[in-house]
Amino acid sequence: MNAENDQESLGTRSATAAVVPSASDSTPIYFPVSLTKFVVMHFCTVGMYQLYWFYENWKLILEREQSDASPFWKTFFMFIYCYTFFEKVRSSAVSLGTGHSISVHVLATGWILLSTLWLLPDPYGLVALLSIVFLIPVQQAANRVNESLVPGHDRNERSHGLEHSSRRHRRTAPRFGRHWDILFCVCRRRLSASVSPAGEPALEMPASPQSFG
Repeated sequence: MNAENDQESLGTRSATAAVVPSASDSTPIYFPVSLTKFVVMHFCTVGMYQLYWFYENWKLILEREQSDASPFWKTFFMFIYCYTFFEKVRSSAVSLGTGHSISVHVLATGWILLSTLWLLPDPYGLVALLSIVFLIPVQQAANRVNESLVPGHDRNERSHGLEHSSRRHRRTAPRFGRHWDILFCVCRRRLSASVSPAGEPALEMPASPQSFG
């Protein structure tokens, strides 16, 4: 009986370890950013911060899993892979018992539906900015997982986090290569058309992003 109990306990610990990835002493397992900064950056960049957010999360996940998959393509096809990402966060939160779970199907479906509204004629396409509502619970759960595994990590709450994030982005920029420039160019054209009044020149945007933070 004791042997069976020990085997069951070992199996439970192994299953939990498979769901909850290990973290280094200073590196959180998901991209850390405070909810306030997350929302502010989202609206200040007219939703483009989501691209950076998805990329940084997938970069951490794939590096931790030692996967050869590209975080760029995971981000490029974020409408397909958002469910997988949300499920990873949910599984980590449940396994750690952080007391905060998320409804993956509801959040993924709601985010996709609202995000696709950017295809509507201007200015109605700006309704897509409300898609942040479905990402906030995901980031909240991710922050709790990070705090549980790596207490005292940099929570990326204030502007000083921009400098740290910028350095990190410059280190990973070569892996983005021309992919990032192409994706940013498409988003830049959409952003310029959305915020420029009719009959006026499109809003000038920088040639390429440095880092959102």
